Amino acid sequence: MTATVRLPSATLRAATAHHDELLEQLTERVEALLDAVRSGSAPGPSRSALLGFLRAELVPHLRIEADLLYRAVRTDKTALLARAMQDEHRVIAASIHQVEQAVTSVDAAIAAGALVALCQVRIAQENTHLLPALESAGLELSDLLGSRPELVGSTG
Repeated sequence: MTATVRLPSATLRAATAHHDELLEQLTERVEALLDAVRSGSAPGPSRSALLGFLRAELVPHLRIEADLLYRAVRTDKTALLARAMQDEHRVIAASIHQVEQAVTSVDAAIAAGALVALCQVRIAQENTHLLPALESAGLELSDLLGSRPELVGSTG
């Protein structure tokens, strides 16, 4: 008996690439904030750039994911992971709030660093486990994600 190797769909590849892009952009903005705090220069512009990115890119991505992936597509294979990822989304939202509400630049930088770590874990889980499991269960990711540039980028 020969095993059939199933290649990831174009939509899965687009979602993974979009996640990589989001994480890279988040990391760059957090590094700029950390550099400003470390050097003692004014962190206001880098913090504003980070908050702008969070509000315009990351938060919309998270909201749509929560609606589509974690509520609508629970299968027997993905229910526990989806529930755990919903919990992570709540912690990510709390970290974003901490960046927004931090009184000091150091507090904002600490919260931003935690946010990067949380996003790294969550993105790895989604790319490595959740989306492939949904695809292997027969879900057409193109039907679910394909028309959502917030989830697959502009080329998805």
